[in-house]
Amino acid sequence: MKITPPDETNESQWCFIGESSSYLPTTEDVDHWLLVECVPKNKDTEGQPFRTVSPVVVSAGPGKCPFEDRHRFTKERVSNLGLRIVTYNLLADLYADQQYTRDVLFPYCPPHALEIAYRKQLFLKEIIGYNSDLVCLQEVDTKVFDGDLKPRLYLEGFAGIFDKKGGQVSEGVACFYRTDKPRQGFKN
Repeated sequence: MKITPPDETNESQWCFIGESSSYLPTTEDVDHWLLVECVPKNKDTEGQPFRTVSPVVVSAGPGKCPFEDRHRFTKERVSNLGLRIVTYNLLADLYADQQYTRDVLFPYCPPHALEIAYRKQLFLKEIIGYNSDLVCLQEVDTKVFDGDLKPRLYLEGFAGIFDKKGGQVSEGVACFYRTDKPRQGFKN
């Protein structure tokens, strides 16, 4: 039996949460649908609102993650005299979504934890929590760079570049840097 979400046009079935360009679900959202409304705007014009409902209800996350303990040491950004660099292998979805990966490389990992929709929320939270100046990423899917990393890290003050591997592979490396950090000694 398929459970359908509430009617998006019936305001009494929804609870207003907030207004921002991003939203991180909370434990109160577990087992509920999310309705997102986007209103395109520029300086002088506002477009028609667009609404969509999450395809599934919000599920519980993994609980406390090991990186949350590491974030205690990186609560503040370093001064302009210092430079904090984070490097991270995201495990491209094209590799995670293979039987060999599930059976041999990560047999202890539940299948849902290898899904990119689950993992990207965690690695974004981890990367942002390190308050770094430079983020170097490997095995980045093109669609994750364009649809998730670039827009989300832009909100945190980063600009980024992506370099795809050769051939038919849809993954590569990405580098994000804080736009407000002095870049003396660097050349574009």
